[in-house]
Amino acid sequence: MKALKVVLVVFAFSFTLLTLFSVSNVEAMEYLGDICFRVENDRKSDDGVFDMNLAVVHIGNNHYSLYGKMVLRSDVVDFDRVEVAVHGNAEISSDGKIIFTMVAAGKNDNNNHMMGAIFSMKFDNISHGRFQIIGMNKDPKIDIVYDEGDVTNIPCQ
Repeated sequence: MKALKVVLVVFAFSFTLLTLFSVSNVEAMEYLGDICFRVENDRKSDDGVFDMNLAVVHIGNNHYSLYGKMVLRSDVVDFDRVEVAVHGNAEISSDGKIIFTMVAAGKNDNNNHMMGAIFSMKFDNISHGRFQIIGMNKDPKIDIVYDEGDVTNIPCQ
């Protein structure tokens, strides 16, 4: 019984401390809407055109979370449709540029192509920027890919 009293006293004391010293300035995240981009590598190669549709969530100050999907443009290239989930963050740098870091992973509808990639994108303004990507494809052999190119804002559909 004495042990139970000690546990209750410790719990009450801990709860009181947490209540007194808790963070009082809590902000909710705010969904700002969707933004869409066409991403095209400099080589204009068979696997280098895809669209991104991203939900933008403001998490405070100049920090943003990004969630969405990336679709390889099979109407532009002769390739199976690949649609993958992406997530990442965006920051507004001290010089006013917008910096994105994104991670993508997924497979095509036929399960014969898998990919994973890390993107870095930098925008002078929100309508146009540049990207770099390092990734891995399995189709059917494993390839390591590095690429770079243009990112252009497009209407979301």
